[in-house]
Amino acid sequence: MVTNQKSNGSARQLVVIDADARAARAARTLGCRIVYVQQPGSPVHELVDDDSGYYSVDFTGPKFAGFVGEVLRPLLPTAAVSLTAQGLAAADVVNSLLGTAGTPPGILQRLTGTGPESSDGLDLVRLALGWPLGLREADCTVPARTLEGDGQ
Repeated sequence: MVTNQKSNGSARQLVVIDADARAARAARTLGCRIVYVQQPGSPVHELVDDDSGYYSVDFTGPKFAGFVGEVLRPLLPTAAVSLTAQGLAAADVVNSLLGTAGTPPGILQRLTGTGPESSDGLDLVRLALGWPLGLREADCTVPARTLEGDGQ
């Protein structure tokens, strides 16, 4: 059995779903191992380097949950992220099934450029890894009603 020494939980591993070259370059600056999950037929030459992993799988299909359990779970990723609409849904599946870091929808909108205060997308990766961003407190606060229940 071949073991990945970096998957022992001591090093951060980030699953990046549906990456383009820009996202891959940004992710490489974070100093953690990157595991790319791409749709079959997606270009790979600009993404993969000697320290990254790559999987070609239909992350929109019904078998994706099985892939997450069988392939990604043993890697012990810290988080799963994406900067595309299709990839965000898949990252949510990964984070839900593995209990890894996720990002609230409002912050995702801001970080992916769909909100009024969008950034370059690298903030999304930093946030998923638990690194501080300097977000406004209101961006990260869960409404009290959600925390306390709505009384019904």
